[in-house]
Amino acid sequence: MVTHPVKCTLKQLQELLRRHRLLLLAAGRSSLPGVAETVAGGAIRGSWWGHPEGNAIFNLVNELADWEETLTCKLISGKQTFVHRELWPALWRAATGEVEERLPDSAEARALLAKVRKAGAARPSPQERAAARELEAALVVATRSIHTESGRHETELVGWNELIPTPCRDGGAKLSAGEARFALFAAAFDASGSVPRKEAERWFPWGPRMASEAIERLIAEKRLRVTTVGRSVTLSRPDAEK
Repeated sequence: MVTHPVKCTLKQLQELLRRHRLLLLAAGRSSLPGVAETVAGGAIRGSWWGHPEGNAIFNLVNELADWEETLTCKLISGKQTFVHRELWPALWRAATGEVEERLPDSAEARALLAKVRKAGAARPSPQERAAARELEAALVVATRSIHTESGRHETELVGWNELIPTPCRDGGAKLSAGEARFALFAAAFDASGSVPRKEAERWFPWGPRMASEAIERLIAEKRLRVTTVGRSVTLSRPDAEK
């Protein structure tokens, strides 16, 4: 995992996101870089809330989330992910394509989705939170934080058309769903540098077959190399160790 100096500024995080295009809020055991670890200067044991740099992490996470060139969603392995604007067309196309194949089976999730589709947005009740997590994990909806009249922060479910601006949707409309998914896979590999194949196959909610197709294409294009040690298979960029 990539580490960075403890003294980290918003500008540095913005440049990091421009370079990688995808950053996790907290990487944990993931192979992708995380904002929390970047601010802390290395790996974090347990929750970042209890880290000595916890306040700095909190402040910078919120400042980065407010930046006009980023949005956040649970994209990589179900983790909160910062996505740079460059990838918004691919994200919109991938998230809005072939939705029926990813719909959760639960009646509660489908009822909540109907509310979001009807109104454009919906705040899940405490009883609907499990259904909201199902929809978000499947990338059927996105979330955004809103300020209530009481001054509290609450999470609101929104459709992707509400979250991603028209120019990016227009760009996404020129892509097939498959090309959009591949663009996200490629960006994730570029950000990670090196990743166990089993981890990469679980990055996105489109199933192992689509992940394998993307991996094989990247290998064929010589953008990935494969290292096998026993039963462990690692995928890495050819320049990852340079």
